[in-house]
Amino acid sequence: MSRKTFLWTVTALLLLGAGIVIAQMALDALALNETSVAAESQELQGVQGADETTMVVQKTKMQKSGASGKKASASMDEIHKKKLPQYRVINGALDTQKKLYAAQRENSPQASRFAAALKKEIPQAKGALKKLRALTDQEVGLIKSTTKDAQAIKVAEASYASWKSAVDHLKEQPLTEKELKARNQSIQKNSEIAVVNAHDQAKTVKSEELAPEDKNLLKSNVVGGAKNIFSNLQQIMSDMQSVMNALGGLSGTGGLNVNALQGLGGAFQGVAKQMQGFLGNYGPFAQTVGALVGERVSVPTLSIPDFMSLVKMGSGGAPGAIPSVPSVPSVPSVPGVKFKPPF
Repeated sequence: MSRKTFLWTVTALLLLGAGIVIAQMALDALALNETSVAAESQELQGVQGADETTMVVQKTKMQKSGASGKKASASMDEIHKKKLPQYRVINGALDTQKKLYAAQRENSPQASRFAAALKKEIPQAKGALKKLRALTDQEVGLIKSTTKDAQAIKVAEASYASWKSAVDHLKEQPLTEKELKARNQSIQKNSEIAVVNAHDQAKTVKSEELAPEDKNLLKSNVVGGAKNIFSNLQQIMSDMQSVMNALGGLSGTGGLNVNALQGLGGAFQGVAKQMQGFLGNYGPFAQTVGALVGERVSVPTLSIPDFMSLVKMGSGGAPGAIPSVPSVPSVPSVPGVKFKPPF
């Protein structure tokens, strides 16, 4: 082999090794982004349930104030009906964002189609958020002029803040670690405020005080939505374990960087703990709402797998080792939540 050929060969191998590391980093980022969108969408569905429950409670309280209260109750109902299309627009963009990350991670030809769709949907989601802000202002103003219920105002504002965080982080590229953390913390904080205060709201009314149509709404939207959320959370937990099993089995000897996988495992651990924390608040809330409408709600136990051990079990080579000429394999996509709003 000539010196020139040798240098070209070395250069090619170095570039290949660098490409594998970059591809692995991108794979990790896309897997985490995809999973985070799926998990946080469930918190957003929970926020919708909290908002809907608070609306019913406020309507019930307003109706006790004669003709003016009944008029205010009708206005509250109208505000929430106008909110629902905005939620659907934002949910649609979140669904496309998740599909885009999945397609990019799998190197699917569908990625360009999802990227083009998301580019169109982001301005639509921002427009929907602007309408949500105006509707939230109307709702808060109505509450201040009638029941003056501070908890209901907290639910309304926390609900809006949760959706704002989701819209603010809609983008075609994977979110950076800093961006993921900001979105995660905002949704986690505001979903807790919304759910905890809505739970307290639900405790202030009796089943016999609720109008039949409001009972039906809570039964179908909130209780039914909660059952979907519980099922989806369990599925996401299982999906994360499947992804780590697949990647762990290929690490060390199949071209995947073990150190990077350990980072992904730690990130998955954080997502899992957030889901568990959300369930700790949302489960009892759903049970209280269920009791108001005569429905028994069973809250599942959300066990967190040891993601780090999955990496250790699968790694057969030295930590961080990259074989000479591997290809980055396709891994299972995170089966997805459809982001279907329960309302």
